[in-house]
Amino acid sequence: MKKIFFMILDIAQDMSGLEYSALTRAKLFQHHLGVLPILVTTFYNPSLHKNKKLRQEKNRAPNPMVLLGMYDYFQDSSDIEYTGNGLNSDILTEFNSVPVPDSIDLRLYNAKGEFVAYCKRHDDLSISYINYLQNGRVFRRETYDVRGFLSKVDLIFKQEDHELVHESFLRPNGTVAITKECKVVSGLSTIQLINLIDLQGRLTHTFNNEQEFVNHWLEVLVMPNTDAVFVILVQ
Repeated sequence: MKKIFFMILDIAQDMSGLEYSALTRAKLFQHHLGVLPILVTTFYNPSLHKNKKLRQEKNRAPNPMVLLGMYDYFQDSSDIEYTGNGLNSDILTEFNSVPVPDSIDLRLYNAKGEFVAYCKRHDDLSISYINYLQNGRVFRRETYDVRGFLSKVDLIFKQEDHELVHESFLRPNGTVAITKECKVVSGLSTIQLINLIDLQGRLTHTFNNEQEFVNHWLEVLVMPNTDAVFVILVQ
């Protein structure tokens, strides 16, 4: 039987019309045709698997549901399930954590009493991201996947009227899988280069923009499934 891929950008916290249509059609394929489509996303979203589970609990997505995220694939994290137990507060033991008033977030202080980081948390108190400060400016951000591992590290450099951002996307074992060089001007980020890196730390592919990266991802999907069917919804 041919594999059927449903292409969507993301499964966001707030469901879009296109996402609703894709998930509804996937349920129809499952219930009326006996076919379980593979949902394919291309956006980076550290809450992807939590959002998937919420859709299923509200009966708005197929259950079971096969989900292939582009970033999951290259970060070797596709097989890690979301359990809701992604608490990672042990990361904060080196700091003196002070709750932010009227918030679940934390201000982090070092042993000298200096304010060095800000921790943004999810409703379940797991870490969403940590911003590290130097001279009052954010120079590093660590983003955590809802499944409990460090997923992305941003390094931010101020240069004249814009910022340079180096992004590293990590595997659950801590090795770097993807890097991006970006330039931020007037709040808008422009990708300069994307690199794919294997488990041995070797550069395997280089792309000039996100579209080239997505095209490569589609080629990876098609190679073992030459007779696959891709369903793409456009607005």
